[in-house]
Amino acid sequence: MLQDKAKSVLYELLRIIMYPNTMVIRLLSRIVYSGRRKLIVHVGCGPKYVRGWVNIDINPLRKKDLWLDARNGLPFPTNRVDAIIDDHLIEHLREHEIISFLLEMPKARGADSDRVSRCRTGDT
Repeated sequence: MLQDKAKSVLYELLRIIMYPNTMVIRLLSRIVYSGRRKLIVHVGCGPKYVRGWVNIDINPLRKKDLWLDARNGLPFPTNRVDAIIDDHLIEHLREHEIISFLLEMPKARGADSDRVSRCRTGDT
């Protein structure tokens, strides 16, 4: 239990620290990701790095393409993302953060895009 509390405090501090990083990446992404044919975003990739996708994670020790906190929003231009995958991310968010995260998704995704979300159920 103490480990979970410490982890929660650490990630809350990282969220604040990473906010300027998110704003800079938001500006740069209009240039960097504009020429890609297919843009698949893997939010909260953890140890599951997928080559060819844009892998995002809050943990600075994980392999990723973008070091971001998804609670600060996604940095991609409107209607630019073809698919968003969040794999075991939702269960780490508070209720109001889940709502905010889910409301952010349609902004980045195009009309024909996909969204896949997996999360644990129950107490496991």
